[in-house]
Amino acid sequence: MWNGENYQLTQYIIDDEDSLKISKFVCEYRAVRREELTDLLLSNGCSEVVWKFPEETGFYQPIVTARK
Repeated sequence: MWNGENYQLTQYIIDDEDSLKISKFVCEYRAVRREELTDLLLSNGCSEVVWKFPEETGFYQPIVTARK
């Protein structure tokens, strides 16, 4: 669920190897735009920041690579 620039997520992990155990984790992420992440990478000593998009990779989210 989005809340401004933050995303709240509830994750359930089901472990049924030896016995049934269900764990619930609630966390909140701050959304970072591509431009902001690129700037953070560059300002922290990375170079060659390259974004690859789903059309190119087949993965459903953009992928960023950088060299340090």
